[in-house]
Amino acid sequence: MHDLSRHARQLITVEVQLRQRRELPDLSRHARQLIVAEIQRLQQRELPNLSRHRSSQVKIFQLELHHSAVFQRKHGMAATFMAKPFQGEAGNGMHMHFSITDQNGNNIFDDGSAYGTDSLRHAVAGCLAAMPASTLVFAPHGNSYQRLTPGSHAPTGVSWGYENRTAALRIPAGNPKARRIEHRVACGDINPYLMFSLVLGAALNGIEQKFAPPAPIQGNAYEHDVPRLPTDWATAIEMFRSDPLVAQILPRQLIENYCLTKEQELERLRDIAASDHWKVYLETV
Repeated sequence: MHDLSRHARQLITVEVQLRQRRELPDLSRHARQLIVAEIQRLQQRELPNLSRHRSSQVKIFQLELHHSAVFQRKHGMAATFMAKPFQGEAGNGMHMHFSITDQNGNNIFDDGSAYGTDSLRHAVAGCLAAMPASTLVFAPHGNSYQRLTPGSHAPTGVSWGYENRTAALRIPAGNPKARRIEHRVACGDINPYLMFSLVLGAALNGIEQKFAPPAPIQGNAYEHDVPRLPTDWATAIEMFRSDPLVAQILPRQLIENYCLTKEQELERLRDIAASDHWKVYLETV
């Protein structure tokens, strides 16, 4: 795949040309097509499978979309990665699919079955163990917690399951060679560098320390009695600051600085009317 920054600029140019020729009546449909195309390119491994590089791809895509704000406003639109821009509708999530390969390029989650290897289950357990305290990274803004509510198509509990789209971690069905974990918690307004680091770090901790996961859930995850993610920003900050598993993955100074930044944001948001919170985030995340 070509350099994503250049590719994104080309997409925006095409968008403008199509709009000028009135050949693109449905911007959201076109945006979905572009996203699908990007996912397909990633799945075809046209770029090195490096988490830092993938994080940069996500960030560049976010920045390029925001840079087209002038064009969007001209047509009465605005692109946003807000977790919950519209109440009563599904929010913006940032699901992360990942597997781990050995030195020979073999997927260590694949044993030819529908259930995967012990390494997969250890990775799941590691992600589950770090999940509640990692919520501050998965839901970094005040608006993020409006997405993490029961029945909103976003996870609220610490759970996993096979082909279960209500669980926080889903093991997709399909070709065993593509056996992977789908981490479904993060909102669309995340910092991809922090998110990727925490998810992969937690998975590796689980594998190295051979964590054992609980039994996979079946049915509606919202109806299961499982540990819950923090439901408010302030609680998430305190959990992130004091958690030993997070401290195994991220530097202590980064953790403290991140918490101080979020506390400052929280305090400033309290001075703004709740009805105007969306204005703070619309074009800034």
